Order: sequence, then C-alpha cells, then structure tokens
Amino acid sequence: MNREQVVGVEVDKSMEFFGIYKEAYRITVSWNKTLSQITLAILLPLTILSLSEIPISNFIRKKTYFRDDDKTIWMVCSIINRFVYMVFVLGLSIFSTSSVAYVVACFYTTKDITFKKAIGVFPKVWGRLMITFLWWFVVVLVYTTVVALLYFWFFISQNGFEVYIPRVKNLLVISFISVPFFAGLVYLILVWSIGTVISVLEMDYGRKALMKSMKLIWGKTVVSYGVFLVLGTVFAGLGSTFVLLMVYKKMTNVAGKVLIGIACYFLTIVLIHFTLVIQVVIYFVCKSYHNEDVANIGQHLEGSCAHSDREKNDPLKPASLV
Repeated sequence: MNREQVVGVEVDKSMEFFGIYKEAYRITVSWNKTLSQITLAILLPLTILSLSEIPISNFIRKKTYFRDDDKTIWMVCSIINRFVYMVFVLGLSIFSTSSVAYVVACFYTTKDITFKKAIGVFPKVWGRLMITFLWWFVVVLVYTTVVALLYFWFFISQNGFEVYIPRVKNLLVISFISVPFFAGLVYLILVWSIGTVISVLEMDYGRKALMKSMKLIWGKTVVSYGVFLVLGTVFAGLGSTFVLLMVYKKMTNVAGKVLIGIACYFLTIVLIHFTLVIQVVIYFVCKSYHNEDVANIGQHLEGSCAHSDREKNDPLKPASLV
C-alpha cells in the first residue's frame, strides 16, 4: 500500500453507529496486507480453538461420561480440556488485541507498520493485558454472583417453582432479572474492550485502565453500546448455529454440514477481526470527542530509545509509534 494515499487521517468525533463500521472497513482496506497476515497467523488459530472446543467437549462427554459409573474420567478430561482451552484462547486473544490495536493506532498517526512490528508489541504489553483481564474477571464474577443469588432467592421463595405457581409470574420475574443482567454484561464487555486498548496504547492498565475506559466512553456510551450489542448478538447467533447444526446433529446431510461449518469458521474470523478493529476505532473516537491529544499514543511501545529521544528533542514533531 502507498501510505501517501492516506493523508490527513483524522478522527471524526461525531462518528455514529454506521460510521464506526464504515471506518473499521476503511482501515481494513488501508492496512489489508498487515491485517491479513495477523488474521492468518493469530485469528485463524483463535477461531479454530474457539469453535472446536464445543465438539471436543461433546466428544469427551460421550466417550467417558456414559461409560464410567463414578464419572471420574469425564471430570478429569473435562478439566484438562477446559484449562488448555482457556490458556491458549486467552493467550491468542491478548496477542491479537495488542497487534490489531497497534496497527490501527499507526493508521491514525500516519505511521508505517509491518507485520513484524505489529506482533512485536505483544511481549511488551501481555502482562498489562493480563492484569486488566484479571481485574475485569473479578468484576464480572462478583456481578454474576449477585445475579445468581437473586435467581436462587426467587427459586427458594417460590418453593422451587411448584406447579401451582403461575408461569406468567415466573416469566416476568426471570425477565426482570435477566434483561438488566445481560444489558449490564454487554456494558462490562464494552468497558473491558476499550480498557484493553488503553492497556496497549497508554501507560494505564488493570483497574486504572477499566476506570479510564468508563470515563472515556462517557458521551459516546449509547453509540458504543449499540455497536457492541450488535456484535454480541451476531456472535451469539453464529455460536448457536454452529452448536445446533454441527454438534447436536440437527443437520444430517454431510455436504450441508461441511458448508455450514466452513461458513461458521469464516464468518467468525471476520467477526473477530472487525470487533478488534472496531474497539480501537471507538477508543479514538472517544479520545477525539473529549478533545484528548493522541500525538503520544503508543510512545512507550517504541522499539528504539534513541529514536524516542530524537522525537522528544523535536517539539514540533509528534511522537512516533514505530
């Protein structure tokens, strides 16, 4: 790509719902070579692991659960499978987040980028991203525990949903708890997503990154929330389709299963890619909305101290990302 073709890259602070998707597409086209390499090297394995874990768990259950009276083998195999899955998926997720965030940051600061430079960010920020994830995980754990206790309280108060309890009442109460729960969960995912970008491109991480994320999206909360709600809905739809048609054999035609499987894997890769790009776009839109300077974004990721010093000595030249 000729970088001269992309001049005067600015972030539109008034960018709305559809504008964010269009901007993500524009960045993908502009950095198609580097992002394609990241997709093949990182997002493809991440997608394969994410979707394949479902049929693998189902296979383990069929081969062990129904053949072992005490279920010990099934429990051991399931724990090992889940642990390995979580380690690799978390590692690849952090890897892809840091690489894509750096690439998009280079786009907005008009800096050249290569695949080698993009993946070189990971060793510098993986610890920061892990701490941010652990803080977010604790928050989500507390949040879901409180909601689970509400469900449990309602279950106990109704004597275990006896037959004589009106079903309409059960439905209303469960909806009253579930709808706010999932709405809040989407917001927490939004905060975490922007927090991961902050952890890569800025010096804050962990609790500070999450708090800063909440402040940063303020004023753009509705737009950002809407974007992530759509992404989450599509993710849920793809996952449900894959499970129903591929795992639980709702489709018996072999050729149809192959086509559906390929489509699910492909669409998941595309969706993960655009989700990573979109979360960085939202970050820059929010920074622009609050009139915050982006000249020093990613300065701590510079590979050469000498280069960094030269940038600092020139007050008229913004800090370099590469």
